[in-house]
Parts: sequence; C-alpha cells; structure tokens
Amino acid sequence: MQNFLNKYNIQYFYHFTDKSNLESIQKNGLFSLANIQEQNLNVVFGGNDWSHQADFKTGLNKYVRLAFNMNHPMEYRARQDNRIKNTIWLKIDTKIIFQEGVKFSNEVSIKSGTKIYDISDIQKDLDSETLFVPPFDWSSQKYKDANKSELLIPHHIPTSFIKGYING
Repeated sequence: MQNFLNKYNIQYFYHFTDKSNLESIQKNGLFSLANIQEQNLNVVFGGNDWSHQADFKTGLNKYVRLAFNMNHPMEYRARQDNRIKNTIWLKIDTKIIFQEGVKFSNEVSIKSGTKIYDISDIQKDLDSETLFVPPFDWSSQKYKDANKSELLIPHHIPTSFIKGYING
C-alpha cells in the first residue's frame, strides 16, 4: 500500500464539507452518516435525501467518503443544489488507508451497481494512471469516470488524521 502512495506521490486524500461544520470536525473528527444520526449532530450535509436513503439501503451510511483529489464531481453538485454554501476541502493523512475495514469504489459509491472493493485491490482496480499521472485530460470521459472514485472509511476519521483544510 505504501508503494501505491509513493508511486503516485499521493500526499493527502480529501473530504469536502460546508465550512459551518468545521468547528465540530476540529473537535470531534469526521463521522459517518450513521454516527451523525445516532449522536443527533447538527451538520450541513453535502448529500441529499435520495443519497442518504440509498446509503442506508446499501450500508454505506457507515462510511465516511474521501476523494482522491479536490475536484470530485459530487462537491460541484452539492454547491449547485445549494446543499453546501461555503466548501472547504479537508486534507486527510494517507495513513488512513491502513485502518481496518477501509474500502474503495472506482466510481461514485452510491450509484446502483457500483462494486465496492477491499483496499487491498486498489492497485489493480483503481484507474490510477488516469487519476494521478499528468497530463490530465479533464474533458475526457475516462478522466471524468475515474475522478468519481471514492475511499470509504468505516465509522469515523479521528482529528489526528485531519491535516488542515483548503477553502473551496
């Protein structure tokens, strides 16, 4: 796994959220949708009702999603739909992938029929060359598809893994 990170010079993974959530995140870390609801936390969600329902049906409500870069298309959709007003991108330490139970998808995880992979399969099932090796063809369908890939972190990301944030 470390070879994968080194090969593509991956410094961070990213999570987008509304800036209004930052104080809570700095104090408590990032929680999955299931944990947020169990603890009755007041947060601004990037997802909509449909995506939350789909999360519960598939069990993905127990995961925190991370992007491989700071231009994941779901952030754009959340801003366009006014679910997020002031985007920030949290920089997440790459050591998070060594935690037990981490998974990934090579497309938006909530999409019907998406396969969820064990993190040990990342080198063979993620389109890493398209995602991480320049030059990037932003307009190609291949790049657009690869850019929808997500890491799935079970339950909670502790504050120790959050290495800062960048305003969107």
